[in-house]
Amino acid sequence: MNVAYLHLANSRWVESGYNGESARKVVEDTYAGHNNIAVGFGRHFLANPDLPFRLRHGIQLAPYDRETFYGPGSEGYTDYPFSSEFIDSH
Repeated sequence: MNVAYLHLANSRWVESGYNGESARKVVEDTYAGHNNIAVGFGRHFLANPDLPFRLRHGIQLAPYDRETFYGPGSEGYTDYPFSSEFIDSH
């Protein structure tokens, strides 16, 4: 997609607990016919540095650690591993 910035006005955001398949289902089925739907992956975005790759290829999302949220250091922001599938593809 190569998007650096995305501004969504009058859009509906759904989030919390989605994986690639369930996100597709909610966009294609629940909100079929709407073109202003976005699915958020906030916590999983932190724990999965290869999030778009995992979603695209149906790879299980890595669990996040709430204990590291909002901390002063880099722990929990820069130390989650890439999936082996992502590493093998590069």
